[in-house]
Amino acid sequence: MNYKKLYPIIKKYGLLTAVLVYGSFSLSTYSAKKAKTLHETIAQVANAKSQTQTQTQTNSTPGTTTPNRVITPMGGPNVKCGTNLYVAAELIYWNVREDGLSYTASGMSNGTSVTDRGSFKQIDWEYDLGFKAIAGYHLPHDGWDVLARYTYLRSNPTSSTSSQSVNSNLIPLWNIGANFTNFQVGDNSLRFAKGEWDLDFNTVDLELGRNFMLSRRLKMRPFIGLKGSWIDQDYKVTYTVQDVIADPIETYQMKNDQDTSGVGLRAGFNSAWQFSNYFSLYGNFGITALWNKFDIDRKDTFNESGSTQTQINIENDFYTIKPVIELGIGLRLDYYLADNRYHLRLQAGWEEQYWAEFNQLFKLREESAHGDLNLQGLDVKVRFDF
Repeated sequence: MNYKKLYPIIKKYGLLTAVLVYGSFSLSTYSAKKAKTLHETIAQVANAKSQTQTQTQTNSTPGTTTPNRVITPMGGPNVKCGTNLYVAAELIYWNVREDGLSYTASGMSNGTSVTDRGSFKQIDWEYDLGFKAIAGYHLPHDGWDVLARYTYLRSNPTSSTSSQSVNSNLIPLWNIGANFTNFQVGDNSLRFAKGEWDLDFNTVDLELGRNFMLSRRLKMRPFIGLKGSWIDQDYKVTYTVQDVIADPIETYQMKNDQDTSGVGLRAGFNSAWQFSNYFSLYGNFGITALWNKFDIDRKDTFNESGSTQTQINIENDFYTIKPVIELGIGLRLDYYLADNRYHLRLQAGWEEQYWAEFNQLFKLREESAHGDLNLQGLDVKVRFDF
């Protein structure tokens, strides 16, 4: 081998590549038919490497092409000659429940008579209408997008129960004014009990994500961002109690007000299985570590013969982190209009949200423990890209 001829090859293709190929070339010289020149072998290695680095992929979504590298192609939706903006609106029909809001129970005996099996009385939870408003923008780099989402829901369920007999087997579960520490069925009769709950639910989500193809049919959009919330809830309990011996009727009322505001880091993913050209099944997951400020006020009053007395008036403010978990699943339709210049999405599904230990209403020692806030229900969405 003439090493003077090898020098320009080393200069052009690199020393390591030349040495490796030269070794292979020397070992294979015994077969003249299969051997190649050193320059040709090095050129093949270099060309293969160059082709791998410059390979391009084209996305199945019209009007999108990935950069000149092997990466996960963008999953869309993208429109031709558009503004990269999209807007969406969602109608939600959710059932809202919160643990720890039972206000009375039946089935308590006075010690001398037999009573039927009783139960705890809770708020009559109901479904309520709300909405979400969404605006998003596709960034001009690698398929990333940003969005802002506002969610609003109002719920105000109530519930009540009463006893027509002075021998009521109801007992109070809230020790209003600390008057019911030694409540005895038989000496006192709980004739009427009522619970009223009002929730004003507001959240804002900010997300940065990228929708890409994991396979020919599977899309994934991981995201990071922030969640903000301001949620107010008021819980009022009213008892009408009759003294069996003295026979006066007394009214006790508790007003428990919890106002919260918070912000926290949020992360998760949106996935979709595109089982046809237009339809897909989607699944969403999100989790937030929400830094909350709780502002809680409780006021207990007692009324007898038209005279009202305040027996408890207390406030409790504190900060803490609470987790929020969000899940969603449903069916989606995607359709392009006007030669792919516009995109329309229709979807319907089921969503659930879990707010851990969100019930921090002020309670006395004898009263029930704190509880979680749970929201679930139907979610119908319309999205338009332009």
